[in-house]
Amino acid sequence: MFEASAETLEELFSESARALTHIMTDAVIVDRLTFPVSCTASSLEMLLFSFLSELIVLLDVEGLFVSSVATHISSSEGKWSLSGVVHGDVASSYEHHGDVKAPTYHRLFVGQENGLWIARATVDI
Repeated sequence: MFEASAETLEELFSESARALTHIMTDAVIVDRLTFPVSCTASSLEMLLFSFLSELIVLLDVEGLFVSSVATHISSSEGKWSLSGVVHGDVASSYEHHGDVKAPTYHRLFVGQENGLWIARATVDI
């Protein structure tokens, strides 16, 4: 499980991406590769779930460890949308201790606490 916090929703999703990578490696990942990312969901929790799933697909298909994310998040007609780019490097270039297989719904949370955006997510290793 990880918990991330930030002042803005976009920063929160970026911190969540870094937290996901940190579960797998303690290395500092270099920005060498860039991939587009986009997802839509009915709630912020489901948007985070979809976003984390997209990052895991990038790890599985492209071998990407994420170093940073630049996103735009918006809401319209009851749906949340995220679009942006993910930066990172080839995971095999770094020492790591296992892979994250998937996000889970267990204790999944996105909301505001004490003026900060907070995300909590449990992942399957």
